[in-house]
Amino acid sequence: FLDAVATGVPVVVKLPPVCYEQMAERAYEAGVRSFHCTNTLPIPRGGLSGSPLKPIALGVVRAVRRTFGSGVQIIGGGGIQKPEHVDEFADAGADHVALGTITMNPVLLVTHAPLRKFIERADARLGGR
Repeated sequence: FLDAVATGVPVVVKLPPVCYEQMAERAYEAGVRSFHCTNTLPIPRGGLSGSPLKPIALGVVRAVRRTFGSGVQIIGGGGIQKPEHVDEFADAGADHVALGTITMNPVLLVTHAPLRKFIERADARLGGR
């Protein structure tokens, strides 16, 4: 972390959904002020993402916000399947949201219209952060 932060290169640390506390603390101590909460949940056959990850991701967002307050930027992600889920991440303390699994829809190669409601909701809830 230190090398990137010392050179002025913006760094966003993507935190795992488990055992993230020490990683977040070390990154913060090194000067990182942006966190992506959260990454895929490790399971025996690979990684779990999408809807089952949402409650865990929301918990990580809340914990990081509680730990570092307004001194960090938080990108919340994990299981956002409906525009209303943006509200949950905003309420948990996210400054931005990341869409992952939902963007794997092949129709998005032709049109971004299915994402319009997500963008509008994020602009309304998070646009001023």
